[in-house]
Amino acid sequence: MLVNGSANFATEPDGQFYRWETMRNGRLSLVPNEEATDYTQLEGTPDAVLEIVSDGSVAKDLIHLRDLYWKSQIPEYWLVDTRKAAIRFDILRYAADGYHETPSDDGWVRSEVLGHSFRVERSIDPLGLPQFVVQLRL
Repeated sequence: MLVNGSANFATEPDGQFYRWETMRNGRLSLVPNEEATDYTQLEGTPDAVLEIVSDGSVAKDLIHLRDLYWKSQIPEYWLVDTRKAAIRFDILRYAADGYHETPSDDGWVRSEVLGHSFRVERSIDPLGLPQFVVQLRL
């Protein structure tokens, strides 16, 4: 669970990333559960979040969470939409006036947070089902 008090929201992103420095400087912190035996919540601002768009999450991912993540000043918002033949993979970068799309270089999109370029490809697994692979280019 990700909670951000300044943007007044709590959500469970499909993925999130943070650097150790982000924890050390207090921009993000682990919140223990009631028994103090485990951590089930992050509070603050991670370095990147990922959402995978589905038929039931289009408005949530493309409009509502985009606005809330921007208000939280999350540096990168990764969006993956595999519902059509052409995969949509965007890394949105935080700017003062909203998120801006990162230009693609033949399907490769650079993450400033991670310092590498990525792309998402579809293949078929041995059962004939779609499988998605995130590739990394140094």
